[in-house]
Amino acid sequence: MKTSKKLTYNQMRDILDATPRAWHLWEYRKVTGDLHLIGANPSADRMLGIRHERYFGQTIVEIFPNGLASTIHNYKQIAIDGGTRHFELEYNHRNVSRHFNMYAFQVGYRLLGCSFDDITQQKEAEMRLKTSEEKYRMIFEKSPLGIFHFDAAGQITACNQNLADIIGSLPERVIDFNLVKELKNEKMKAAVQSALSGKTGRYEGDYLSVTGNKRTAVKAYMVPIILENNCVIGGIGIFEDITDRVEIDQKREETIIALQVLLNQRGKDKENIYNEIMFKIRQLVMPLIVHLGLMNLNAKQKAFLELIKTNLKEINSEFPSSLKNNLTTLTPAELRIVNLVKRGKRSKEIAEVLEVAEKTIETHRRNIRKKLGIPSNVRNLEVYFTTGLS
Repeated sequence: MKTSKKLTYNQMRDILDATPRAWHLWEYRKVTGDLHLIGANPSADRMLGIRHERYFGQTIVEIFPNGLASTIHNYKQIAIDGGTRHFELEYNHRNVSRHFNMYAFQVGYRLLGCSFDDITQQKEAEMRLKTSEEKYRMIFEKSPLGIFHFDAAGQITACNQNLADIIGSLPERVIDFNLVKELKNEKMKAAVQSALSGKTGRYEGDYLSVTGNKRTAVKAYMVPIILENNCVIGGIGIFEDITDRVEIDQKREETIIALQVLLNQRGKDKENIYNEIMFKIRQLVMPLIVHLGLMNLNAKQKAFLELIKTNLKEINSEFPSSLKNNLTTLTPAELRIVNLVKRGKRSKEIAEVLEVAEKTIETHRRNIRKKLGIPSNVRNLEVYFTTGLS
């Protein structure tokens, strides 16, 4: 810097004291073979956390036994031979841990000037960024999903190996592929264009790769990258291979269809079995029963024969559906009584047919009412058993 007149020592000192950069002034003394501190400004006090005037005259090793050890030799050479050096220094001394941007230069015969500023926050930010980038790189490379970047023009700028594997291609063939211009799948292209307009695009279905010519069932997301000024500078694409899931869904659908066919067939089989049983009853059993009816039977035998005949005729619809489930709780004796009640028989007649006391029949009737939940106000059990109505 040129000035109209030469600055005095005090003026120069005031300038150095006012500057936000820290300053050291060192003198190389041949007697000790070391650098001695002869000056420092307030910014140096603040950055290093010490009052430098207490250390004036002391050597650099005495003041900073650990903090500047790696630079002392270079400092001495500059003080003796001249020159300038720029470097970054990690400083750890007296509970102070900082990063400094340093300039060392000769300012006179065996005099060394050091100018430095604190770049700790910058270094910490760089470290955080580096850590973040490393984490992202690991996710990018190790993710089971296919991941790629594309710019504002839709051109792919980076992709991981998994993307190439999913679409049956190679990373070098995928990079520089223009999604907007070269994609043939219109729905996939629409998802990309959604991202470039600031919205998340989605696609799910079969995708035929342009660079790999492989057809894969995929689920794809296209996410925009938006700056603070709402400017879209590109996007991130995520591909998931859903082939296994689609195959499972298809197998499930096939299984459901097969079960429906089996259920329908089971219904038909039941109907066929029923028809076969009824055919045999009509053709083989009923003629014998008719023949028995022509024989000379007593009243008791005729009653049993009539009961058998009626039961066989109504084997499939003997009771209303509302009663069939409850009838499973009755004993064989109770079922015989219910059948006789349906035929219109009274307790005395039932007792004669079954050869038991009438009181026994009344006890069975009470148990039947209780098991079937028949209300006490229902008097005509014959109608109830026939219609299933209370």
